[in-house]
Amino acid sequence: MQYELANVQSYNKTVCPACHTNPFAIHIDGNKKLFRYEKVGRGLRESFYSESVFAADNDVTNHLNHIESLKTKVLYGGRWQHGSGLTTGEETEQIFSYMSRYNSTTKNMLKTEREEELSESSFFWNQRKHDSLARVLASRFCKAKEAAELIRKELADLSLDEKQLLIWIAELTNLAQSLNKRSVSQNDVQKGIELVCDSIRTKKSHISSVAVSSKMRSRYRAKIEADKKKLRELIAVYNEDNTEKLSVDIAEEGNFPWYNDTPQPTDNVTLQEKRNAAEKLHMYNRTMEEQNVIQLEMKSYLDFYRKKLEEITQRLDDVQNKSALPSWIIEVSIRYQY
Repeated sequence: MQYELANVQSYNKTVCPACHTNPFAIHIDGNKKLFRYEKVGRGLRESFYSESVFAADNDVTNHLNHIESLKTKVLYGGRWQHGSGLTTGEETEQIFSYMSRYNSTTKNMLKTEREEELSESSFFWNQRKHDSLARVLASRFCKAKEAAELIRKELADLSLDEKQLLIWIAELTNLAQSLNKRSVSQNDVQKGIELVCDSIRTKKSHISSVAVSSKMRSRYRAKIEADKKKLRELIAVYNEDNTEKLSVDIAEEGNFPWYNDTPQPTDNVTLQEKRNAAEKLHMYNRTMEEQNVIQLEMKSYLDFYRKKLEEITQRLDDVQNKSALPSWIIEVSIRYQY
């Protein structure tokens, strides 16, 4: 009845008021942790909610056949991507973490009852999101504005112009691209060793400062092992062409032979310092993008409810001024069709 009442009120819980016209970011995750036993039958009737939440089986099959032919390659994370703002890209995982709680009660259900149970749980999630959306948008905007001001001061303390930072970003990007090739120059190998070592140090610090669960710590450890494998490969290439051998432990400590042989120039900057400065510039740009995005979402939010108010007002007039049922509501048996 609540679902039918929401339809009469022109309230669709599957639509986000802030991004209903043009979603800014989409995160895809297929691991819902909602298992279902094959022994359970499919039942005879269709779900009451039809395809309001879950797509039809045929549509899902056709979609999977299409996306299996697509290939995606990402060189850097979201903070290095122009236009990405500060979106976490993790909301789908948050939803699935919530939905996974229904696994124990739905894995033995028939298909129809299961879809209805999960549809109602998603409606509850969206309802909670709608209720707090205005406050969340305002809070996000304030945080992005404060972060932009803080990072702007940090960039000013570096006493570097944007042109120099862009040169470093191009250098780091070209280096990362060259490391994906089968053969790299000796100079790129040295820089690659520095870059991977910096990545390992960063991930190790994140285990204690960022990770809040054993799952996140395991994920960071797996990434560290992947970086160490890449580091061993680079060190092997370096040791083939140099008499002074380099080990993984020494490299991780930051003791690189190419800096020990000759005095380091005063204007020389390590890759770690370049990366830290480049990430500050990227972060500043993302915070500025985030403010623009949130302003658009706020406008979309207000437009959404302004139109809803006009629509509900018109429907209320139809009900009050007409003796017969309006055209947008037709009684069929014990339920309604809109």
